[in-house]
Amino acid sequence: MNELLTITPIPCLRDNYAYLVTEVATGRCAIVDPSQADPAIAAVEAAGVELIALLNTHHHWDHVGGNTTLLKRWPDLAVHGHSSDRDRIAGQTVFHEDGDTFRVGGVEGHVRHIPGHTT
Repeated sequence: MNELLTITPIPCLRDNYAYLVTEVATGRCAIVDPSQADPAIAAVEAAGVELIALLNTHHHWDHVGGNTTLLKRWPDLAVHGHSSDRDRIAGQTVFHEDGDTFRVGGVEGHVRHIPGHTT
C-alpha cells in the first residue's frame, strides 16, 4: 500500500495534542491545532519536513495558542480556519466554508464545518 500522508501526534499542554500531517511524496506538511509552538517546532525539525500551513479547527487558545510564534518562525504559512472565526484565529489567511477543499502538498482535504462548543 502506498502512503499519501503520515499523521504524527504532537503532545501539547498536559492533556492535548496537535498533529503533524505530512505528504510523503514531497515532505510538505501542516500542523493541526498547534496549542503550543515549541513542541510543534521540535516535531517539524525532527521530521525534516517543510511546514506550509496551520490548520485550526476553531479559535480556542488550546487549538491556536502557538500560531503567533510559529508565524514568527515561518511568516509565509497559510493559516486555515472557518470563516466564522475571522479575527479570532491569530494570523488567519484562509477562511473556509463547509464543503471547501484545500491541499497539503498534492493531497486534497475537505472542510466539514461541525459547530460544537462556543465558549
